[in-house]
Amino acid sequence: MATENSKLSNQYYQQRDELMLKNEGIVQNIYLDTIGIPTVGIGVALIYVDRKKATATVDTQRVNKIAEYAHLSNPEKEQLMGLLQEQANNLKNNPPPDYRNKRRTLSNFLATPLGIASAKTFGTIDGRNWNILTDKQDKMQINFSTEQVNEFFKIVAPEYEIKLDNILKRKGVPKEAISEEQRAALFSLTYHGGGNLKENRHLRLAIDGIKDYSEGRITKEQFESRIEEIFGHVKGQFHSRRKGEGELLMHVKPPKPRVQQQHSSLDPNHNLDNFAHQTQVANAQLSPAAKKLAEQCEEQLIDFCKRNNISASDPDDYKNIAMALTAKGIEARMSRVESVNVDLNGNSVAIFSHEPDLRYAKMQLDTATKTPAHESTLQVAQAENTLAREQAERQFNQNQSQGRSMG
Repeated sequence: MATENSKLSNQYYQQRDELMLKNEGIVQNIYLDTIGIPTVGIGVALIYVDRKKATATVDTQRVNKIAEYAHLSNPEKEQLMGLLQEQANNLKNNPPPDYRNKRRTLSNFLATPLGIASAKTFGTIDGRNWNILTDKQDKMQINFSTEQVNEFFKIVAPEYEIKLDNILKRKGVPKEAISEEQRAALFSLTYHGGGNLKENRHLRLAIDGIKDYSEGRITKEQFESRIEEIFGHVKGQFHSRRKGEGELLMHVKPPKPRVQQQHSSLDPNHNLDNFAHQTQVANAQLSPAAKKLAEQCEEQLIDFCKRNNISASDPDDYKNIAMALTAKGIEARMSRVESVNVDLNGNSVAIFSHEPDLRYAKMQLDTATKTPAHESTLQVAQAENTLAREQAERQFNQNQSQGRSMG
């Protein structure tokens, strides 16, 4: 099993562990969660369930640790493994409990096919925590000390830290963009919901919000509003958990300063005044059709951002995006821009028109923002040259065809 990352501070681990303890509490025995998965200590699951693949697998490593901590003999360990395997089969062969319009109570769980099968496997299921294997009449009894529960959590926690690091890397979010409080909240979301971002909606949206804020695409107020919308209105069993995670996510790091963009050889000194001059010259070099398209792009973009309360981190962002989209629009044979859409979550920006058929051009938002307008102008010229060459070739082929038919 993995060990804790020494690069993370003791303060972080303290915040993380306090949040987990608040969410889960300490249970000194094995219990069932509300969907029937045997769990121990601070929310450590002993069976991994994949609903899509219809599989349920006992975590042998964790069961071995339980046997070690509980001083189980080999026959007792085999008996425990047999019970957990039987519950894995229950989870695989029965639908998950349906709590729609019902509270997640033990009595409601026991009324489901999975609840009935679970009671048959373990015997008594009782208490606020849905305890199993604690009654004298049960097939076996297992209990732990508080120290053992804490130690068991420390053994499995690094697995989820690695999962979180991999998710952040996949999403392109540097670790230094996240505060310790935010990481504690993201750990909790990973620990409870798994690393599949398609299924773990709260984790996905939280990371997207952090990335947008750290890269200057949204303001602190917009970030806080987004987190409040996602985490502030959760009802039912997980209300307090989501509320605690949302509060920690509000502890933002200041967004990274805008890095001076690397310009082409037209600007060897990286002089801002020279860069502005280059943009003006580039605009002057556009054909009338391309210039009209670029102006419409910028006007529609600014209007969209105003209506949707989206602010630019730099005034040049609008021109950069508009010129990049102009190049894409010409490639798509667009002669005008009727609307623009900016998708911050999907990191995309698109333009649309009906001529009369629908035409559109789409690209990554960060790419469009970071590409200087004068560099996109070169792409505009290339796109226009390509279209002109294709048109000339079509005209030539058409003339050749007409010539042969007349002969």
